[in-house]
Amino acid sequence: MAQALVTGATSGIGRAIARALHAAGHEVVAIGRQPDALAALEREDGLKTLRLDIADRGALDEAVAGLAPDILVNNAGMMPPLAHFCDSDPDDIDRAIAVNLTAAVLLTRLIAPGMCARGRGHIFFTGSTAGHAPFPNLAVYCATKAAISGFAQALRLDMAPAGVRVTEIVAGRVE
Repeated sequence: MAQALVTGATSGIGRAIARALHAAGHEVVAIGRQPDALAALEREDGLKTLRLDIADRGALDEAVAGLAPDILVNNAGMMPPLAHFCDSDPDDIDRAIAVNLTAAVLLTRLIAPGMCARGRGHIFFTGSTAGHAPFPNLAVYCATKAAISGFAQALRLDMAPAGVRVTEIVAGRVE
């Protein structure tokens, strides 16, 4: 049974992906910050869960030590408050970059070597149309999603010789 690691699994797209992978027969480790939602995934769906703020680098390293997923879904993300860039709070900027970009890059760095060594795996990134087209009052969000797109494209070239696939899912607005 293939193991899948899904970040941002407590709501929205991440929850749907985690549940679909589990229904398809994968052992799913669902990562999120919402304890009630994680408990529901365990109770209702039988998923393994990890409560984790993926922007906490030390906690991230510790949480995934020993895991060897065949599928990594870098889905966790956040949208900073809508605001003109000049009025953006620097803490909101830091948090958006940490969650949307840095955590995905670092988690991928922790998981990808094992996939290469095994000669198989699939790494997914949840991108956004905002990474491919600009929107007002979303400068930082657009920048993080554009960076994810560029990272996924370059990573695909790095990983292909090892038999590891890389996919960016570009979702539009999702309710």
